[in-house]
Amino acid sequence: MTFNLRGDYTLALTDQLEGMIGVSLIGQSESIGILTPDSSVRKDFEIRDYTIVNANIGIRSVDERWQVMLWGKNITDEYYWQNTIQAYDDIVRYAARPAEYGVTFSMNF
Repeated sequence: MTFNLRGDYTLALTDQLEGMIGVSLIGQSESIGILTPDSSVRKDFEIRDYTIVNANIGIRSVDERWQVMLWGKNITDEYYWQNTIQAYDDIVRYAARPAEYGVTFSMNF
């Protein structure tokens, strides 16, 4: 099972500026990275459940011509695997990206 929950809030700062804030939770329950009925090998391919938190805060003009946004992805730096596969005799686990932060400036013409 996967889920995605997002909340956004916008408020007037002045008659020309708006403030924005948003938070999202993205998660997945425990899963298996291989299709096999053999329960003796399934444990090696388990992908643990996880929940990541993304957030943003910014300002924009009320006519939405421009905006500046500070954002963070996986801000709690949750370590989790996205997939698990077998390559010959090895079991390979693909880790997800660590915490990321940035600034985005956008303008509409």
